[in-house]
Amino acid sequence: MVNELNIFHIASLIIYIVFVVKAQKPNLISSLVQDSNGTNRLFAAVAVTAVLWSFDAGIYPLLSVHLLASTVTTLMFGWRLALIVQLTVIVLLVLTGQIAWQHAGMTGLSDSVVTVGLSYFIYMLSYHYLPRHFIVYVFVCGFFAAACSMIAHMLFTTTYLVLLNDYFGQYDWPIIRDNYLILTLLTWFPEAFLNGMLVTLLVVYKPDWMSTFFDSEYLNNK
Repeated sequence: MVNELNIFHIASLIIYIVFVVKAQKPNLISSLVQDSNGTNRLFAAVAVTAVLWSFDAGIYPLLSVHLLASTVTTLMFGWRLALIVQLTVIVLLVLTGQIAWQHAGMTGLSDSVVTVGLSYFIYMLSYHYLPRHFIVYVFVCGFFAAACSMIAHMLFTTTYLVLLNDYFGQYDWPIIRDNYLILTLLTWFPEAFLNGMLVTLLVVYKPDWMSTFFDSEYLNNK
């Protein structure tokens, strides 16, 4: 049973890594690193995300409850580089013993792939179908997208944990409900507020850090 569970975790890790690698374009990372502004953004995003993910309110392994900041990272870099930023964070947390290697794949899929993907999807919908206005960018792409990404993260992780219980008997439903689901339900508003606040501050003080924000479209003549 233990070996089968490890195989399940390894499969999750392989799926996550393959997805991140396949998502990248040639020279995307090198072009960012060669730019001093890009390097500063990269280090800042990794540092802030690592701190947030380190503050884990969960009690059991895998039942991790923390803020994500995936939306603001996605708006800063775009979805491809946002995945790299969060992969770097996961590697750091594994190396420091804060995440077990067996849980790295599930963490990457739920905390990164799901949330970054949904955040960017909402941004694209907003960009193409809503007025391009500063308020729309902050509240829809920042606040609303972050709330939705946290809810999606919660649903994906809950499904993952239920599957683990069904096949391996790791955590039964009362433990998942009381120690993960209920706690995570309380985090959607803090997640939305944090991302909305960071997006607002960055757009005002560091607009060049936001690769998805364009003064000519969101501010001029508005």
